[in-house]
Amino acid sequence: DRSLISVSCPTSLTSIGRGAFAGCCSLTSISLNVGLESISMAAFLDCSSLSSITLPAGLKSIGDSAFIGCSALASVSLPDGLASLSNSAFSRCSSLPSVALPASVTAIGSCCFQGCTSLASIRLPAACTSVRSGTFAGCSSLTSVTLPAGLTAIGSAAFGGCSSLATVTLPAGLTSIGSEAFSRCSSLTSIALPAGLTSIGAEACFRSSCGSLSSVAFSGNSSIAHLGDFAFGCCASLRSVTLPDGLAIIGRNAFNGCTSLARVRLPATCSTIGDFAFFGCLALDQVAV
Repeated sequence: DRSLISVSCPTSLTSIGRGAFAGCCSLTSISLNVGLESISMAAFLDCSSLSSITLPAGLKSIGDSAFIGCSALASVSLPDGLASLSNSAFSRCSSLPSVALPASVTAIGSCCFQGCTSLASIRLPAACTSVRSGTFAGCSSLTSVTLPAGLTAIGSAAFGGCSSLATVTLPAGLTSIGSEAFSRCSSLTSIALPAGLTSIGAEACFRSSCGSLSSVAFSGNSSIAHLGDFAFGCCASLRSVTLPDGLAIIGRNAFNGCTSLARVRLPATCSTIGDFAFFGCLALDQVAV
């Protein structure tokens, strides 16, 4: 109903069904009752006038794409006890500047905050062990990310297109970074890779428009054995890199187009250098083994 402006839910309501208010583009307010346990898939899809919502205590689940496209949504209050946020739950909520994630949240779905272009900072709760694919992709105002000590994996394109993100501290327990995890993070200037990291995904963790990245530091006791294809391709400001002992494989195009790269140290353990790994490294004049 495009004319619906406000909704007050009865105290007996326990569930809001799939697409229940989808496309209610004039809906500006909704009062959710204590006792509500679930909000289903796409329940508030494209409610483009909804500016704030308080989710009640006792809410157990938020379905996929529940608030996707709520472009005026500037305030969300999540209840303590909520265990997870589903895929694309708040995707394209382009007016949302911040969100406080309760300590109870252990899982955040893929693309959950994708395209939240006003989101400036985020702190992941201690119980969260992974950032899934596309979770914060396209959050172009994101400048501050706090990752918990227990985080072990960052999924593909998790922070892709976060063009205002200048620094990120990766926790010591991190073991994997997926493909294009930080692609198009054009303000990112440096990154320190922790010792426990065992894989940097193929098809470009930092590839494509990470033009400000000038420093990449591998831990002295790094566990990484395989540097994925295009891992640092097109990082035009990257000047030098010391690859860690134990690294066996440098993937295809790993440093392709790193036009400022002048010095590389290859570890004795390196057995394979992929096709075009250093192609287009016009400044490269020193390779140490």
